[in-house]
Amino acid sequence: MSWLRRGQVPRWCDELSAEQWALGARCVQQVLGEYGDGRYIRWRRTGRIPLSYAYAAGRRIDLHVGPLLYYTCLLDPSMWVKAIRRELAFQTERAPRMLRATTGEELLRPLLLPVPVPLEDTAGMVDILVRRWSDGVVTVLAARAPEGTRMVTGQEARNLGADPVTLWDSALHNLRSEPVRLNTVEAAGAELTFVSSDDRFGMGHLVRLGELIDGPAPHGVLVGILGSPDLFAFHRIVRRTWALGTLNALRDLGPDGHLDNSVTGISGVHWWKDGLADAVEVGTSADAEIPPRMAEVLDRLPD
Repeated sequence: MSWLRRGQVPRWCDELSAEQWALGARCVQQVLGEYGDGRYIRWRRTGRIPLSYAYAAGRRIDLHVGPLLYYTCLLDPSMWVKAIRRELAFQTERAPRMLRATTGEELLRPLLLPVPVPLEDTAGMVDILVRRWSDGVVTVLAARAPEGTRMVTGQEARNLGADPVTLWDSALHNLRSEPVRLNTVEAAGAELTFVSSDDRFGMGHLVRLGELIDGPAPHGVLVGILGSPDLFAFHRIVRRTWALGTLNALRDLGPDGHLDNSVTGISGVHWWKDGLADAVEVGTSADAEIPPRMAEVLDRLPD
């Protein structure tokens, strides 16, 4: 236990700097203190937090603290406690189902979530299950497992005898239970809705944008991907002038404003319609490059 007294990073968490470990460990301890349960007392030594005392076929499920801190510490430090609390809740909620699972597919399904990433980041990923969201953003199928998040591959699905389509359906079902906040404000004379979350998987709500919109969107939706905790903002297009004004508002949420893609790696303004999006190159108000499909829609709208 001497390494604890010296504040050194434990071997099972050597991905972190000493400063990250010190702050991350305090955040973990704060969250675990809310549970008031003695079973958590040894987590610093073992690097694991037991999610349940229940056993099934000799199995016990532990949350691995190393990956938990590694990914959480990529976020703004002010979010660490909330992110750790949510991760522990996510895994604890699913532990009973995982312990009851009799097949690999049953074990996998509760853990699935969609994760939007830049298209270019998938270049070195082999056999992953991926869906296009826009010309520069895709969604990969991930398993938010107790031992750390991983991408699900086509080979894994084949080994389990699982249909990838049904795995995606499970991921969307799980996503709907993830906490998200919507706040609608007036911007440039039009409504702009901000989507926020304290969860590092919150950006996945992009894939269910159609469910978040209040009403039909026959002319599409403008989406500005911001970062975290404000994940993205959207405007349902109704009038041409409102849409152009919203483009300017979203442009102002740029590198000199509130945009921060340090967590997600994705950012920018997109025009979304019928499940797919096109990037909008937003410079000054005079030189925004609007996708051809969007331009055709705007030309048919009243000012």
